[in-house]
Amino acid sequence: MPRTEVRRAGSVASTAMAGRLGRWGHVIGVAALVAGAPLLAACSDADGDRGGAPTVPSTAPIGTPPPTPTTAPEASVPPASVTAGAPGSPTDTTTSVAALPPNPAPGAVVVIDPGHNGANGAHPSDINRLVDAGGFQKACNTTGTAEGSLTESSFNLDLARLVRSRLEQAGVQVLLTRDDDSGWGPCIDERGQVAAQAGADALVSLHADGADPGAHGFHVIHPTAIAGYTDTTAAASATLAADLRDALVDGDHAPATYAGSDGLVARGDLGTINRAETPAAMVEVGNMHNPGDLDMMTSLDERAQLADALAAGVLRFLAGEEPG
Repeated sequence: MPRTEVRRAGSVASTAMAGRLGRWGHVIGVAALVAGAPLLAACSDADGDRGGAPTVPSTAPIGTPPPTPTTAPEASVPPASVTAGAPGSPTDTTTSVAALPPNPAPGAVVVIDPGHNGANGAHPSDINRLVDAGGFQKACNTTGTAEGSLTESSFNLDLARLVRSRLEQAGVQVLLTRDDDSGWGPCIDERGQVAAQAGADALVSLHADGADPGAHGFHVIHPTAIAGYTDTTAAASATLAADLRDALVDGDHAPATYAGSDGLVARGDLGTINRAETPAAMVEVGNMHNPGDLDMMTSLDERAQLADALAAGVLRFLAGEEPG
């Protein structure tokens, strides 16, 4: 049975969504991809860097459902610094949906969150202000990482647009939390709330990590159970994460050698997935500082294959398929 029962009531049309969410409400549409520029920071994933973040490696082997998460301690991670965009970012708009099934849940709404933003580093007071990240305070946002001329924020947006195109062609309504790389924000709580306000069936946040150059591979993060925030969605979020993990493995992407177990990690400190009020997962698609992972991120063909796998994972979840 499709997982539309976890969707919040009152899903809105794209034009209404834009009005409700202001400058962060981006509606469906295929847009030209933007390029990235050099940046100086070596921050990493998601809402902040990885230092000190509480993690609970998932122990389920690939192809089996993960256990229901438990509550993790609260944490606040300071942001890094940086800038945005120019040469070096691939702008592939090729869509490969031949292997994707039709939408298994007609009317489904999915939010894709391209992590960070290109001008975050130019707005330190804005991105450093504290917001509710799930029962604790955390910085609004961070700048992301970079390698050479490729910035994480531009990569995340390029990938999000490719995934959106695939899901739309499969019949899914897709909302992005941002659709350009020239601004700052939205804050992590606002990103999660895009899914909550849209009554979305799932939120997937896309990132690239900035770990030690010897570390490589992807990992998918799902939230631990936090009373009043994720306690009713944590189990479904773990299933979403496992579906994404399995689709990535099926697409010949290797799980991380440095985070989690078999490509899955449970964390309680990430505001975007804590505030979504719907099944949510965050994908660190690889380590930008690792030469092999960086080659994958900058190759147009491999980036398209990555988008294929991510879209397939979302569709598996919407179809109600158990991992494996």
